[in-house]
Amino acid sequence: MPRKRRPQKQPSAALPDAVSKWRIQAAQELAEIDITPLEVMLAGMRMYWDMAESYRQAKEIAVMTGGEDDAVYYNNQMFLQIKEAVSIAQKCANYVHPRLLSTNSTIDAGPLTIELVKFTEAKQIESKTTSE
Repeated sequence: MPRKRRPQKQPSAALPDAVSKWRIQAAQELAEIDITPLEVMLAGMRMYWDMAESYRQAKEIAVMTGGEDDAVYYNNQMFLQIKEAVSIAQKCANYVHPRLLSTNSTIDAGPLTIELVKFTEAKQIESKTTSE
């Protein structure tokens, strides 16, 4: 019994060109607006947090006016907004949190003085100062 031939895959040249054109266009647009993805994420996180705060205030007003259904709705919306803000914060933490950052720091403390002392001399100096 003869083997079945596998159908030959047709090379698709349109997909890689389309993807590369899209990437080039996206890179150009990002260069024009001068904003980093981290800044976009942080702005989105703050927006969700501000919306959660406004829902919290609306919930307090609903509680004071006796609208329990409204208070439950605002409470649920507040938690949804907080959940989104926390999700974004988790993704940004590696790039923003000081303990997780790998930074190069320089300290300008003026000229550095190095004093080399032989161990035996240091021991003699130490014994002289303690005996006096």
